[in-house]
Amino acid sequence: MKPKASFSFSSTAGGGQSPGLGALLLAVGAFICAIALGWIPSPPESFNAPREIVLAAGLLFALAGLLFAINGRAPAWVMGFVGACIWTAFALIPSWIAWGAGPRNFSGDGLWLLALVGLDFQTLGRTVFGLSALILWVGALAAWFAWLKSLPRIGQAPAVLALLAFTIWMAWGRYLEPAAVTGSSDADRLAQYIAARHLNIDASSDNEFLEPREELWIKRARARIAAGRTPPLGSAVIDVPEAGAAPDIDGVIGEAEWRAARALAAPAPGRGGRVLVMRSRDKLYVAGEAFADRSSAGFDQMRVYFHIDLAQAFANERVFVSGSGGATSLRSVRLPGSQYEKTEWTILHGIQGASAVTRHRQFELSLDMAEAGLPAGGAFPVFVEIEGDPLRTSAGKFKARRIEGRVGSYQTPIWLRLPE
Repeated sequence: MKPKASFSFSSTAGGGQSPGLGALLLAVGAFICAIALGWIPSPPESFNAPREIVLAAGLLFALAGLLFAINGRAPAWVMGFVGACIWTAFALIPSWIAWGAGPRNFSGDGLWLLALVGLDFQTLGRTVFGLSALILWVGALAAWFAWLKSLPRIGQAPAVLALLAFTIWMAWGRYLEPAAVTGSSDADRLAQYIAARHLNIDASSDNEFLEPREELWIKRARARIAAGRTPPLGSAVIDVPEAGAAPDIDGVIGEAEWRAARALAAPAPGRGGRVLVMRSRDKLYVAGEAFADRSSAGFDQMRVYFHIDLAQAFANERVFVSGSGGATSLRSVRLPGSQYEKTEWTILHGIQGASAVTRHRQFELSLDMAEAGLPAGGAFPVFVEIEGDPLRTSAGKFKARRIEGRVGSYQTPIWLRLPE
């Protein structure tokens, strides 16, 4: 008779050592899990990964401690279940490093060699972790298969359904918007999501690793409202042209790469500028020029406002491109019972900006249309303002800001219509 193959974890430490080591690992894992779940307060700014990934790291310790504590005294199916959970936790961590949103910081020697073959540490690091994640997922799947085989036949089908339900809920179900209350509008739901976001401690940190579910709901409700907006009678509606190729966002407005764009005059008292807009695939591109600003000094900035007065609780979204080329996204909201608008920072991650002085100050910006909730085939209000070198006293001290150009105004914005 051939022995049956198994795929499980077991403890081989001495009986006297196992309980103590198990208790230590369980305590460490429980502590990490409690931090991840928010049961032990911890500054949100200190997280360098989503709470789920921190939870997975804690579970590795806790589950390993459990194996040492029971030391093979539990039924085989229990040991197999714990082992499969460990494999899964191991696989989740490199999976997030490889495929999760946001930048990663990898470093090492040989950058010149990577550049020679067209790679960088970001790409190489994600690739290496991706390969390790695939190997670990193979092990995890084998462990879950072995666990299912160890169950009585009558329990295998319910176990498969439970695993599928849990996987679907973790990957998709928990991000679903709450069911709408009868009679409530999207504007009502948007207000509820904004209020809920401000009750979430993670939202106040602007930590992109801890983006709360409420932020996803806000973006979805905001996009639905934006898609249904129509310009007021008499508003200027400008069709945004489609470009065949995207421009390089380097701060230099190349004539060839912006040839397809729509040019909009951006006048200001005693000054003058120009704004260019176009779409390429899933991005909206905006460029700005300040013809009279020829120095790199001052508070140079291009500000692009959109979703202006979208709803009672939603004042606007905006992106600032600074003279150094950094792009910052903000949102102004109105909370129940508050007299003043509240500003939320770093709400868009799919933005890119650049600025340079070549003959005069220039700005370039790209916006991910889906993330920004810009409706393809629909129109949305926009106000663009370009700021240049400030007015100074004879002693060189700051006196006042100087606007180089405006397209529309906050009170009377222009409306851009995107091609479908």
